[in-house]
Amino acid sequence: MLKAASCSGKDPITFNLQWHINPFLFFEESLGLKGLPRPDPTTLNGTRVAFSHIDADSFSNYSRIDKNFKCAEIIRDHILKKYDFPITASVIVGEIDPNALGNPDNFHLAKEIFALPNIEPASHSYSHPFYWNPKYEYKEEYEQQYGIHIPGYTHDSKTEIDYSMEYITKELSPPEKPCRVFLWSGNCLPMESDIARCDALGYLNINGGDTVFDEYNDSYTSVAPLYRKVGERYQFYIGQANENILTNLWTHPQYGFKVIITTMKNTENPRRIKPIDIYYHFFSGEHLASLKAISDVYEWVLKQEIAKVYTSEYIRMVKGFINTRMQIDKKGHYTIEDYGQCLTMRFDSEDRTPDLIRSKNILGYIREPQGLYVSLIPNKKKAVIVLSDDPVSNSNNTMPYIKKASGWITDFQVKGKRINLAYKGFGTGKLTIGGLEPDKYYTVKGEDFKEKNLSILSDEKGFLSIKDITTGILEIEAQ
Repeated sequence: MLKAASCSGKDPITFNLQWHINPFLFFEESLGLKGLPRPDPTTLNGTRVAFSHIDADSFSNYSRIDKNFKCAEIIRDHILKKYDFPITASVIVGEIDPNALGNPDNFHLAKEIFALPNIEPASHSYSHPFYWNPKYEYKEEYEQQYGIHIPGYTHDSKTEIDYSMEYITKELSPPEKPCRVFLWSGNCLPMESDIARCDALGYLNINGGDTVFDEYNDSYTSVAPLYRKVGERYQFYIGQANENILTNLWTHPQYGFKVIITTMKNTENPRRIKPIDIYYHFFSGEHLASLKAISDVYEWVLKQEIAKVYTSEYIRMVKGFINTRMQIDKKGHYTIEDYGQCLTMRFDSEDRTPDLIRSKNILGYIREPQGLYVSLIPNKKKAVIVLSDDPVSNSNNTMPYIKKASGWITDFQVKGKRINLAYKGFGTGKLTIGGLEPDKYYTVKGEDFKEKNLSILSDEKGFLSIKDITTGILEIEAQ
């Protein structure tokens, strides 16, 4: 019989009574989920998803690193321009808009940041509300509802959301990059009506759900879910917590954000339960120690095998996770519908592999310690996963497939000995193709390769790895 929970006595430091529970076994057993695939927005084509976003707090404060520079300028020069990473940066519009508390310096600084090629624009509201519900139970803790006191202004969701997003699109962001992401402020507890405003205008929302899983918070109970349902609406949660928590609200230590690396590791192994999210505020540009911590986190993340995406792209993956419908035609035969941008189905306990000939709209698969990850073709109405009845033999998988990729594969065609594929990803990436002839040379053609043709040898298992690819078309042919 499954032992899902046990009492382990008192914590030796906090003296709190502890219960140990395996939530994965508990819910799998109690809900009858064993053996069923799960949609997984943490993964894209076998690779862990990674994104980054910045709350606008202290955008215009002057840095103690150099009193002649604002925090946003420090972050711009030492982080945004330095790292080849997709980052969603925000402003508090009341701090930028000259009709509120803005000024030309803040206005032009915001425009310059949004113009950077790796930056996705976002709003962190108009006045930075500390709480969104006027009837918030603990509002007495705050002197006022909003963080920025704008003379004559009282809280209004239409101004906070609609006006702030429109202002960024019309006044601050380049024409090709309209503002589509809203970052909740304060207690990050929007009302259903607030989220409905975003949904009605096609805006994507995120923030809240501060996941910390380290030596002090050593439990899956400190891991937030992917989203919070508010009435009939959805608030999308972050990946890992920001530096507010790890610096104890900036009391100590200023370099505390570096510890988030432990949470990123623990939410990958032994189970990948979260994407990577480098999430912080502009006030990390105030101190040298906090700036160094941000830099250290980027340096570590960039050494991992990741699929770099914008925050908006991750949110769409979670929307796909929510909308996914699955039909069990028979054991080992599943029809997946309405998955949108959630392009991964995960089997946690499955020795079989997909039968690529009988399956439909499947790009490929990879077997990791947690289980079998199956990659779906994007922009399709449905996919069919058929698992091979033979758990050992891959005789049904003699055709090429995508084992792993650090971006999207938007087209994949096999014609005889030639493979044509379209890759879309941020910066440079890599992919691995399986199902090829072992120890054989393949010619790889791509517009962005320094050499017009690359000759790459497949390994003894028939896998071909291609590095330094960028968005575009690839042609691969056996020599």
